[in-house]
Amino acid sequence: MDRISILLKHCSRDGKGLEIGPSYNPVAPKKEGFNVETVDYISEEDLRKIYANKENCDASKIEKVDYIWESGMLHDLIGRESFYDWIIASHVIEHLPDPLSFLVSCSHLLKKNGILSLAIPDKRYCFDYFRWPNSTGDFLQACEEKRTLHNISSIYDNFAYSCKRNEMTAWGQDNKGEFSFNHKLEDAALQLEKRAKEELYINVHAWCFTPSSFRLILLELQLLKKIDFFEMDFTETTGCEFFITLRKLNDGDVPDSSLRLELCKKIIAEISEADESPKLKSSEKSDEEKNFLSLLFSGFIRLSMRFIQVLATDPLSLPSRIRNKLFPPRNMQIMTDISHSSQNSLVLDQYLKEPPSDENTINVFKGEWTSIIPGIQTGGFAALFDDNRIKWFAECYGGFKGKSVLELGPLEGGHTYMLCKAGADPVIAIESNQKAFLKCLITKEIMGHSAKILLGDFTQYLENTTERFDFVLASGVLYHMIDPVNVLENISKVSNHIGIWTHYYDKDVINSSDNLRKKFDGKNEEVCWRNHVFIKHRYNYFDALNWGGFCGGSNPFSYWLTRDDILLVMRELGFDVKIGIDHIDHPNGPSLLFYAYRSLNLI
Repeated sequence: MDRISILLKHCSRDGKGLEIGPSYNPVAPKKEGFNVETVDYISEEDLRKIYANKENCDASKIEKVDYIWESGMLHDLIGRESFYDWIIASHVIEHLPDPLSFLVSCSHLLKKNGILSLAIPDKRYCFDYFRWPNSTGDFLQACEEKRTLHNISSIYDNFAYSCKRNEMTAWGQDNKGEFSFNHKLEDAALQLEKRAKEELYINVHAWCFTPSSFRLILLELQLLKKIDFFEMDFTETTGCEFFITLRKLNDGDVPDSSLRLELCKKIIAEISEADESPKLKSSEKSDEEKNFLSLLFSGFIRLSMRFIQVLATDPLSLPSRIRNKLFPPRNMQIMTDISHSSQNSLVLDQYLKEPPSDENTINVFKGEWTSIIPGIQTGGFAALFDDNRIKWFAECYGGFKGKSVLELGPLEGGHTYMLCKAGADPVIAIESNQKAFLKCLITKEIMGHSAKILLGDFTQYLENTTERFDFVLASGVLYHMIDPVNVLENISKVSNHIGIWTHYYDKDVINSSDNLRKKFDGKNEEVCWRNHVFIKHRYNYFDALNWGGFCGGSNPFSYWLTRDDILLVMRELGFDVKIGIDHIDHPNGPSLLFYAYRSLNLI
């Protein structure tokens, strides 16, 4: 899943949105049909002047700025309460003098269950590499001071330690090149003088985070009741940034304080993982002393991090003189226990110490759920256990009671549950994704239905089965196929009644969206079938493959058909078609809901 898709994953195009700091590259452009207002620090005209001639900046994407935010509480500037369904802030929070007050303002602006979608630079893979992550205490201090300008330490650190790697200010996990500083030390001093004389806002990265350090701050602010947001979704670092989606707390949401220690450990692990003993190459090449001090500083940081890591994992490996100074002999048995415990933690962490509960079962795949499950906090966003599409199919077909149903690609078992609840019997659901299969078993256990869940490739099943069913449900699977025409033909061999929801290819819609257009690489294929020629349009999953809850096909790409070609195939197979919803503006691509049926028994 690419960055735009991640940021928009929980944001409906039809919902009322607010994008903060879109600058020259909006995530949810108004021209693409998003019902969105924007906030920036200067006007559209001034933004165009700044970015008109900047390399790699497309000033034509700059849109009208609805609110110019210079200082104060954002919700006071906008003058609304509980108004927006979602807010997007990409690479914004690290620039704010008081990020805690920003989170409070977002809470004021959002409706109940409103979404705050954030993209945040990972300090390990950008010019903040040599800076230490900020803490909850730093957030609280800035809020206490009602900070409207960056303080001295933020400005100094931004200019003194800003770096590049292989001449790049942001890089991915695979860049192993040399480092150099972006500024001379005198530049930091000049910026401090400017700050002291003019009391101006100086645009810097005031805050630095690793994924776990930011998640720890949010968790602790929740526990301290400083914010009323709940972590709904999290995406690990891709390139130089990570993503987190927050939802306003419901009455039943309880932050898990036990995660604090785990996150603290992860912060150390993340920093240690990024420490590659780089060779520093000072931009002030004529000053050997500064180059030496930089090397010395870097070495000290690396040694300190390694020492902390040893203390946390294997203190008994320290030399005896150091160990005895740190830990008197009377405490050695305790340290021995700690060391053994650390070495076994990977195994023992798999055991739970809480009483059995449905929440424990859901948390086996914590952060990887798509579905909203009634009465249980999953972090999911799709109402698949109460889906109007399944209700519409039941209405079209005349009800599922006593009918045999084959479900293709049940994902997390939401539709499976609805079919069983509607009286379908038997229900057979086939899932090829092993994680999704296990999720289906979890929800079957929780919801108590009687469906048979099978693990395997349903395309192979359709090719070889002699079974026949009253109804086939294929919701959200056709556009993940390599050969969608063949899949439709094989489905037609096992039932005269089919319910399908799928995305489809529409050239004008796809080309009008930057997000969608780049996923179609033009490597299309021509298919000849029953005297008809179809074009299959290749769709690439890209970064979506990196998400633990990935719910696509079994290849890095799939092929989409046009709406007309899908309906033509169904007619050729002898079906009449009833259209339910043709959602051409669906944020993930045009989609079609239809019921296909034939009166003649052709199977």
